[in-house]
Amino acid sequence: MSSTTLFLIAIAIITLAAVPVAMLLKDFLPDLIEKSSGLERMENRLYVLHAEVHELQSRVDRLARRRDCQSSDRQRLETEIRKIERHARELAEQPPMFVHEVGDPQAGLLNAVEEDLYRAGAAGAVA
Repeated sequence: MSSTTLFLIAIAIITLAAVPVAMLLKDFLPDLIEKSSGLERMENRLYVLHAEVHELQSRVDRLARRRDCQSSDRQRLETEIRKIERHARELAEQPPMFVHEVGDPQAGLLNAVEEDLYRAGAAGAVA
């Protein structure tokens, strides 16, 4: 036998032995690499971070809704305060309605005040 024939036979034997080893490595090597790389631990951490992101996003949404509600309440209250202040100014600008605010009593003044009160009462009853 020549050295070339022996070399070819050696290559054939190595190839025949390598096929079952390659099949075994194909089955076990991915699991072994996955376990050694800590991929499962990273996936778990990723799931935890994803859940935390959702929790924080829902919290931010709740706070934003609360802020919007408070802002609308504030605007509504400021509008009501402006209305009340305007009414207070209007009431302050009105002429006095009571006798003691007019000054000294004069003849016939009490009758005029009574008529005004009577009209105001009648108008209030109609409204």
